[in-house]
Amino acid sequence: MRVFLTGILISTLMGCGGESVLDGQGSAPGSGEGEEIREKPIANVVEDLDRDGVPDHLGEFVHLHGRAAASSDALFPERLYLFLQDSTAGVLVFDFGAPQAVAEGDSVEVSGTVSQYNGMTQIVPSSFRVVPGLPRSPRIQDLTRVARIDLEAMEGRLVRVRGRVLQRGENDGGGYLRLELEDRPGTRLEVFVRNVAHHAGTLAKYEAGDRLEVTGLMGQFDTFEPYFESYQIYPRGPGDIRILRPAASLLMTAGIALAAIGLLGLLWSLSLRRQVKTRTRQLAESEVRYRTLLESGPSPVLVLSGEVILYANAQAGGLLGWSVGAGSGPERLSEVLAPASVEALLAREPGEGEEDPEHPGGWMGHPIALDRLDGVSLEVEVSSGRVSYMGAEATQLWLQDVTARQEAERTRRRLEARLLEAARMESIGVLAGGVAHEFNNLLTTVLGNADLISEDLAEDSPHLPLMGEIADSAIRATRLTQALLAYTGRGKLALESVDLADLVRGTEPLLRSGTSRKATLELDLLGVTVRLDEQRMKQVILNLVTNASEALEGGEGTITVRTRPCALDGREIGDLLLGAELPPGAYGLLEVEDTGVGIEEGTRDRVFDPFFSTKFTGRGLGLASVWGIVEAHHGGLGLASEPGVGSCFRVFLPLGE
Repeated sequence: MRVFLTGILISTLMGCGGESVLDGQGSAPGSGEGEEIREKPIANVVEDLDRDGVPDHLGEFVHLHGRAAASSDALFPERLYLFLQDSTAGVLVFDFGAPQAVAEGDSVEVSGTVSQYNGMTQIVPSSFRVVPGLPRSPRIQDLTRVARIDLEAMEGRLVRVRGRVLQRGENDGGGYLRLELEDRPGTRLEVFVRNVAHHAGTLAKYEAGDRLEVTGLMGQFDTFEPYFESYQIYPRGPGDIRILRPAASLLMTAGIALAAIGLLGLLWSLSLRRQVKTRTRQLAESEVRYRTLLESGPSPVLVLSGEVILYANAQAGGLLGWSVGAGSGPERLSEVLAPASVEALLAREPGEGEEDPEHPGGWMGHPIALDRLDGVSLEVEVSSGRVSYMGAEATQLWLQDVTARQEAERTRRRLEARLLEAARMESIGVLAGGVAHEFNNLLTTVLGNADLISEDLAEDSPHLPLMGEIADSAIRATRLTQALLAYTGRGKLALESVDLADLVRGTEPLLRSGTSRKATLELDLLGVTVRLDEQRMKQVILNLVTNASEALEGGEGTITVRTRPCALDGREIGDLLLGAELPPGAYGLLEVEDTGVGIEEGTRDRVFDPFFSTKFTGRGLGLASVWGIVEAHHGGLGLASEPGVGSCFRVFLPLGE
C-alpha cells in the first residue's frame, strides 16, 4: 500500500508543470477534454467512510477553495507547504516545486490530485492561485471546549489544545514536545517545530510538567522514529505556544490587584505573605529536624503507601539490603523482599505484638520473619503507625533487627535441653554403674563357687555339665556388667594414636558377618589419626553397624561407613547430642549411615538410654554403650534421621599425634 500511494504522489508530481488560473472549472490531466471538475468541500475530499486509514477519493482530481490557515513560509519556506481549510474541514497542499507566497487568511483556489503520505491526506496541486481580496483570520477549532475529540477529523485544520508536557526532544528536522491532553489521560500529541529562523529558541523555555495551550496545524503521520505519536501539531510561530499559569499564581495575581485598591489591602497582603513565609520556614525546619532524627537514630524507618516506599533511612537500607543514596533505592518492597515477607510486613493483624496506645491503629513489637531476595533471612520486630507524609496518609514502620537475639535465645534453649539431658544420663549412669558393680560382685561369687564344685566332681558326674552351664552364664553376665560400665564411662581406656580408617578396615570381616545377607555394606574411608582405645572403638563400630542392619526394612538396604577429618564450629557443636562442651576445631569423624526406616522425632532423645529398643524386647545396650565409650573418649555424638529415609550416626573423636 505504501508503494502504491508513493507512486501516485511521484507520478502526479512528474505530470505537474506551470501555473494556471481556474474559474471553478478545469480539466484533469489525461481526462477527456471539457470534462467538468466541480468544486468540492474539503470534508468530502478527505473523508474515509470505511475507516481503513485511506481517503475514499485517493487518486482523484479535485478543485478546492478555502482559506490559508497559516502563511506559506510558516513551516517550510523552501517549498509549497500550505494548510487549506474551509467551513467543513482542512487539508495539506504540498508541492516539491518552488514556494508560493501566501499570507495567513488568504483566499486560495487549488486544483490537484488527492494523495496520501505517511498516513496524512494531501493535495498535490497542478494549479494554484490566490484570489484577490482582503485576508481574513482563519477559524480556530478550539478543542479545549469539545467533550469528545476526533483527531482524525481535525487533520489539516487550525486547532487549539491544552495539555501537559511529557518530554522535550530534538531530531534532524527540528524539535518537539510530547503533550498529553488535559482531562484526557492517554491522548497524546507531538508539538513539532522546524529549524527555521522565526522558530529559533521556541522550545528551550519549556520543561516536562509545564501546562501549555498550543495553537497550530493538525497533521497525521504513521508512528516511526524519531516521531513517537501519529498526530502532530505545527505551531505557526512562537506566539502559538502559551504557558498556563497554575491556579496559585492566578490567586497571587488577583491578591496583588486587590491590594492596589487601598492601603488596607496592601497591608493585609503583606501580613499574609509574612505569615505564609514564616509558616513555610517553620515547616521546612520541622522537616529538617524530623529527617535528622530519623537519619541519626539507630532504628531502621520506612514510610510506605501500600508497598510503595515513600521514604527509607540509611539504617532501613542496610537492614533490607540496599545502599540509600541518590536514586539508588528501590521503589517497592517487592524489589528487595520475597512476596510472603511483603505480605507479612504490610499485614495489619497484631500477631504477638501489643497495640500502641500513642498511635491508634499501630502495633508495637510485632515479630516478623523476612526473606530478602538476595537469600538473607532476618527476624525483626515491627512497630507501625499512620502518619501524614507529603500531604497524604501513609504508614510509618519502625524495624528492630532481633535475628541475633532470637538465635541466642534458641541457643540458650538448646543448651538447657542438653544440660537436662546430660543430668538425666548422668543419673542413669550412676544407677547403672552401681548395679553393675554389685552385680559383678555377685557373679564373682557364683563363678568362683561353680569352679570349686566342678573340681570336686568326678569326670563322669552328671552334674559336671550343669556346673559348666552355670559358669558360662556367669561369664555372659560379666560381659553385661562390662557393657553397663562402658555406658557409665567408668571403664579403663588404653588410649593410643590409631588411624581410624585402618581400624574400620581391620573390623570389616566382623562387620560383614554381623549384617544381613541382603544388606550392602559400603566403606568410604579417608585416613585420620585419632586418640582411642582400639578394643572399645571396635565395639562402637560394631554396635553402630549392627543397629543400622536391624533398621533395614526386610534386611534390604545400604549401610555406609565413612571416616575423614573434619572441623566443628560453635553452631555445629551446639547441635550435638553429646559433646556440647567440646571446643571448636579439628576432629576425626566416624559416620555410619543406613537407608532404613529412620527414627521418629519423639524417639530420638531416648535411643541411647540403657535397654531402650524399638526392635526386640529385652535388648538395647548397644547404643547405650556407644554413648558411654564416646563420652569416655571426650568425643562428640550426633544423630540425623528422617522417617522412611534412614539415619546417620556421627562420632567425633579428638585427633592423635
